[in-house]
Amino acid sequence: DESEEKTDESRSLEISAIALRTLQDELSTKVSELTAENYYLRCVVSTLEKDQNDTKKSNENYQVQRANLEDTISLLRSERDEMTAKITELLMENGRIQEVV
Repeated sequence: DESEEKTDESRSLEISAIALRTLQDELSTKVSELTAENYYLRCVVSTLEKDQNDTKKSNENYQVQRANLEDTISLLRSERDEMTAKITELLMENGRIQEVV
């Protein structure tokens, strides 16, 4: 009877050990899956950060180009205004010469 009890206890312990090993294998597999997913997500984040930096640089370059164009437009408008004033002055002078002639 005592031997049968030990055998039952021994089987129970074996079953528990198998169940624990199975659970350990499942947990190990899950850890591996999560590690791989973590690596993938780190790569995605890294790519997104690089894209964000590239976009930021592109926006900064755009702002510089826009400021340069605005300066050029302002300069051209000033030159246009000066030319208009000179043309007006020349037309008035031409009118006076016409009066004399």
